[in-house]
This record gives sequence, structure tokens and C-alpha cells, in this order.
Amino acid sequence: MSSDFQTAKNDYLKFQSLTSQTAALDKTKQLLAQRDTLFTTYLLLLSEKVDENPGLSPSDKQTYQQLIAGETSFLTSHAKQIPGVSSLDDAIALSTPFESHYKTLYLTIKKVLASLALGQLANLDRSYQSLISQAQSIISTNASAIPTSKQTVISQWVDQIQKKQQAFQQNYSSLTTAITSLDGYDVGEIDRKYNDIAKGMTDAQQYLSDGASFMKELKQTLKYIE
Repeated sequence: MSSDFQTAKNDYLKFQSLTSQTAALDKTKQLLAQRDTLFTTYLLLLSEKVDENPGLSPSDKQTYQQLIAGETSFLTSHAKQIPGVSSLDDAIALSTPFESHYKTLYLTIKKVLASLALGQLANLDRSYQSLISQAQSIISTNASAIPTSKQTVISQWVDQIQKKQQAFQQNYSSLTTAITSLDGYDVGEIDRKYNDIAKGMTDAQQYLSDGASFMKELKQTLKYIE
């Protein structure tokens, strides 16, 4: 549709005829409608992803669903005005509010995307903590059977595992704050901050990955206790 719109626009600018003006207006209205539909559909997808994310708390889900609902309402209201556009000047006037609002829409999308990724990290951490609890339970139950020579090694592995979890939790807390306060004077700045958040998530996931490797070593140590 963008190529059709550009062709109609070029024809109008070249010929300035009633036919070309009508064609340009028709394609412009279609473009405006498709733009609203595209973002509305994407927001619906994000809404479903928020509902499905097991790592987001009910309050977080409510917060992001409210943001999505607000943007969807704006787009729905904007789309309803398109049929009433009767001139290219009207189309330009109607497009202006969308363009002015775009940063807010873009920011909402980035916040939701970041929160979904954070929810996935939270879910991974829950599994990680469960494994730690299981390992500690095994160690506690079999404490009397663990040779002294193995106790030091086991303690070292447990210490490293817990340090990785602490590093993850500190990173997770910082990421939560960064997402909540995510903003920018334009889309470019929002992107830069979002990319920093994404890097932080990669680092956080690496902490859990390292900890999981240590747990494998701990499991091997416990396995060969005589």
C-alpha cells in the first residue's frame, strides 16, 4: 500500500487534476487506516503475551494491560475519524495527532516488550531457586554421610551458586527500575535506553546460566559421595 500511496501522491503533485486528487485522497485514507490497524493488531498480540507470561505478577500484568488499553483506545478513536476525511488537508490534519502521539505509543510498546523479557527472567529464576532449595535439602539430609574431604568442595560450590543468584537479583532489581522509568525526548533515545536494558537482561541470564553450570558440578560432587 505504501507504494500505491506514493504513486498516487506523485501523480497528484505532477498533474494536479481532480482525478489524481481523488486517487491521492483515497490512498491516503487507506494508508491512515492501515497504520492504525497495524498498531492495534500488534498491541493485541502484546496483550496476549502479557496474559500468557508466567513470570509477571498480577499487578504487573494489570499495569501493562492498562497501558495497552490506553493506546488501543487512542488508535480506535483515531481510526473512527478517517471515514470523515474529505480532503488532503483533512488527512494531514488527522495524521498530525497520531504523529504527535507516536512517541507515547512507541514507549508503551518498548516498555511492554521489556517487561515480557523480564517476566521470562523471573520465571527462570524461580526454577533456579527451586534447584538451589533441592540441593540444600539433599546436602542437609545427607550431612552425616558427607566425608570431610567433600564438605569443603560442596561448600565452595554452594557459595558460588548463591553469589550468582545474588548478582542476578541485583541486576533484576536494576532492570525493573530501568523499565519503570524508561523514557526519552525522542524515539532514538528510547531505543538507546531499551538496548541498554536488553544488554542488562543478557547479563542477568548469564548469571543464571553460570549458576546452573555450578549446580551441575555440585550434583556430580554429591553423586560420587561414598
